[in-house]
Amino acid sequence: MKKAAILTFTSEKSVFFHALINVIDMKDKGMDTILILEGASTKFLEDMVREDRDFHQLYLKLKERAIIGAICFACSKMTKTLELAESEFLPICGSLEGHVPLNEYVEAGYQIITF
Repeated sequence: MKKAAILTFTSEKSVFFHALINVIDMKDKGMDTILILEGASTKFLEDMVREDRDFHQLYLKLKERAIIGAICFACSKMTKTLELAESEFLPICGSLEGHVPLNEYVEAGYQIITF
């Protein structure tokens, strides 16, 4: 089975949207996929979690399919979304100087795709 880790850094809403729809599409087509939010993209947690926001329906699909692999601790703290991630019981990782260590995913056979 192919494995892909979709890594988002973007602050652009349209780019983030493409990351979400692609990770869901890959999962639905049988790939082992995960989503990692790093950098400025952690600000989109607000748009994902809040029911009246743009990405909420996609967020529900991500949670239903258990696609969210990691939310960066340091970056979500910087974008003031850490508490939101914690309240949603999302997987928060900061074991690489506050950030997500990508080597763990590479060693597990994931191809890293960056948005």
